[in-house]
Amino acid sequence: MCDEANTGFAKYGSVEKLPKISNSGFNDWLKQTQHLAGIKTKLTVKVARKTFTNLMLNELGVSEESVDAMLGHTTTKHVRYYGKANEERVAREVVY
Repeated sequence: MCDEANTGFAKYGSVEKLPKISNSGFNDWLKQTQHLAGIKTKLTVKVARKTFTNLMLNELGVSEESVDAMLGHTTTKHVRYYGKANEERVAREVVY
């Protein structure tokens, strides 16, 4: 896997120049994966972002600003859209 990554970097020169897949293309790939894996839940980019955001915010306690940067957004508005604080996170933050 590392050799494949190095080959990709050598071919394109930098991370910024790597080809990007559209959300619709990625959703098509997710549908194929879902079918092959026998997963009943519909997989989409939006589901993945919501799952990632909730996991990072609520389970791992990562700040909204950091999650925002990981998602590639410029404001935390999108993080608030994708992830909501659960009761356990609120309780943890009140205790500290």
